[in-house]
Amino acid sequence: MRTLFVPSILAASILFVPTVLADDCKDGWCKGGCDEKRCMRVKLISKNNEIVSVDLSNNRGVGKAEYNCKDYTYRFIRDNQTKSDWMPTKKGSASRTTAEVACNLK
Repeated sequence: MRTLFVPSILAASILFVPTVLADDCKDGWCKGGCDEKRCMRVKLISKNNEIVSVDLSNNRGVGKAEYNCKDYTYRFIRDNQTKSDWMPTKKGSASRTTAEVACNLK
């Protein structure tokens, strides 16, 4: 019985890996995380190793960001193409959910 425990945990954990479902995407925009004020939508621009560049949209407008999929940090890309410092995301937060969605876009 014990020998089945580890493989069954591994199989179950694979089922819970965050993925982007087709229902959550329309015209390339996928639903990211939501907080009490707004929900983010994400659209893939490019992927380069663990760095993902995306367009972000919410009720305040559209912008650009990069996510480091290795540690789920992010930074904003300003209109003049300069970039903010890398910022961490907190597990369970809207920003972490958005990072996970962005990192799973194809």
